Amino acid sequence: MSSSALEKWVACRRVKADASIRLFCAAWAGGSASSFNKWTSKLPEAVELHALELPGRMRRSKEDSLTSVSAIVEGVAQALVTMGLLDKPFALFGHSFGSLVMFELARKLKEDAGKIPVYLIVSGCCPPDMCVGGGSSPPISQLPRDALVDHLIGLGGMPEELRDQTELVDYFLPPIRADYTAYEGYRYELRPGDDSRPITCPIICLGGEEDGRAPRSDLERWSSLTAAEFRLQMFGGGHFFLQGEGEQAVLTFLGDILTEKLR
Repeated sequence: MSSSALEKWVACRRVKADASIRLFCAAWAGGSASSFNKWTSKLPEAVELHALELPGRMRRSKEDSLTSVSAIVEGVAQALVTMGLLDKPFALFGHSFGSLVMFELARKLKEDAGKIPVYLIVSGCCPPDMCVGGGSSPPISQLPRDALVDHLIGLGGMPEELRDQTELVDYFLPPIRADYTAYEGYRYELRPGDDSRPITCPIICLGGEEDGRAPRSDLERWSSLTAAEFRLQMFGGGHFFLQGEGEQAVLTFLGDILTEKLR
């Protein structure tokens, strides 16, 4: 893969020469690097944010979307290692579908490059051993257009006012379907050399108090996947508790734990 092709995988709105830690972020199904545009200016100066940009969206909209978690992780891992972005402490953050991507990325980076994040931060997502076929019948990826739009609006992932903006909605739906296909096809497996706790760094789990998709009881099960510390932090709100009024509370928490790690 050429250097220009590798650079497409991550976006950094502001390089911070004096940053002490990098935060790599993966969005929810259909999300893009732009989902984190506001975060850079709201995080401490010590934190340099890089957001994943998957094929099929935004500046990569002409590329075919990927439909497997393993293919996504392979591309991201190659980019981070080859571009030298793991030369200082780093943390991985993912919300919803992005949590699965970052969980598998943490495993991949350890296995292939010997790199371990200071934190794996998962958000709004049940642990991988609970992700079996997506849990919906029919699969969300195969829902008719209008039913899929209804699902996204009900989840809080699409504003109601976009429903009638046909051209815009149809632009976003293909990568959303692709990500749901990847989620539905994902199977958690222990690999040779793994013990029952494949993550060796602390796992920080964030959740919304009113998120029926990822309730507290399920989020607590992430603790069984790390040999290190586990912490669960709940916030007010539903599945997208990290947006709108809840955004600042989440960013304050992230800023605190990341800078605390550097002391």
